[in-house]
Amino acid sequence: MSKIRVRYSKDFKQQAIAKVVNEGCYLTHTARELGIPKSVLSKWVKKTRLAPEAQAMPSPSGMVSMEDMETRLRKVEDSVETLRKVIESAYLAGVHDRFSGVAQAMG
Repeated sequence: MSKIRVRYSKDFKQQAIAKVVNEGCYLTHTARELGIPKSVLSKWVKKTRLAPEAQAMPSPSGMVSMEDMETRLRKVEDSVETLRKVIESAYLAGVHDRFSGVAQAMG
C-alpha cells in the first residue's frame, strides 16, 4: 500500500508559518489546530528561518523583537486570566476545600 502525498497551497503554508514565527504560537498546538503533522510544520518553519530573506536583517545578538515579546506576554496573560476564572468559578461552586490554597494565593 502506498502513501498518499498531501500538497498544501503556498498561502496555507505561509499562514501556518506566520502563526508560529510572527504570532508566537506553539508549533505543536498550531500543527494540531491545522490538522497537519508537526514534522511538516517544523520543516516549513526551519526552512523559512534559514532562508536568505529571513537572515538579511538579523536581530542584534539573536534577540527577540519587542513586538514578539509583547505578543507572547499577552498570550500568557490571557492564559493566566482564564485559569484564574476557572479556579474562581470552581471555588464559588463549592469545591473550595480542594482549591482554597490556590484561591488565597491568587488574591
